[in-house]
Parts: sequence; structure tokens; C-alpha cells
Amino acid sequence: MSARIARIKKLLELREHGLKKAQAIFAAAERDTVEKRGAAAREADRWLGAVEEANALRSAQVDDFIMARADVAALRRAVEGREKELATANAALARATGGLIHANREVRQMELYMESAREQLRILDKKLDRTLSDELADRARRTKLS
Repeated sequence: MSARIARIKKLLELREHGLKKAQAIFAAAERDTVEKRGAAAREADRWLGAVEEANALRSAQVDDFIMARADVAALRRAVEGREKELATANAALARATGGLIHANREVRQMELYMESAREQLRILDKKLDRTLSDELADRARRTKLS
């Protein structure tokens, strides 16, 4: 029986050795799994961070685009307002230019009238001078004859 007990002890020792070996393999596999899970979690965190950063950048770009579009619309309205002011000023300038042209025509007509009146005055002065000198000559002749 002692051979049988020795054999059972040997089997138990082999079983315990196999169990310890299996436990060591299991522990190594568990450590490897924990390490791989940690690496996977770190990688997932890194990817999530990258996704969050990309989303934040996209959101910021959208906000910048919306703000830029609003700025462009405001500038467009300002330019349209300036264009309206310029059109109004151009219309006023055209009216003023028309008035100036009309005034210049009237001034030119008055100048022509004045030249004509001067010419008539010269003619009348000449006639008056002739009449006066004729009158004086007649008086002088009358005084000589008398």
C-alpha cells in the first residue's frame, strides 16, 4: 500500500505542480490582459481626446465662419449705405451742375445784352456828338450871319 500511497502522493504532487503551473500561466495571462486593457484604454482615451479636439476645432471653425459671415453681411450693408449716400450726392451734384449750367447761360445772355447795350450807347453817343456839333455849327453860323 505504501507504493500506492507513494503513487497517489506523486500524482497529487504532479497535480499540485500542474495546478501551480496553470495558476502561473493564468496570472501571466491576467497580467498581460490587464496590461493590454490598460493600453487599449489609453489608446481609446487618446482617440477620444483627438475626436474631442477635432470636434472643438470644427465647432470653433463653424463659429468663426458664422461670425465672419455676419461681419461680411454687416460690411455689405455698410457698403450699400455708402452707395446710397454716394448716389444721393451724385444726384445732388447733377442738380447743382444743371443749375450752374443754367446760371452760366443766363450770365452769358446778360453779358451779350450788356455788349449790345454798350454798342447802342456808343452809337447814340456818336449821334449825340454829331447832333451837338451840328447844333454848335448852326449856332456859330447864325451868330456870324446876324
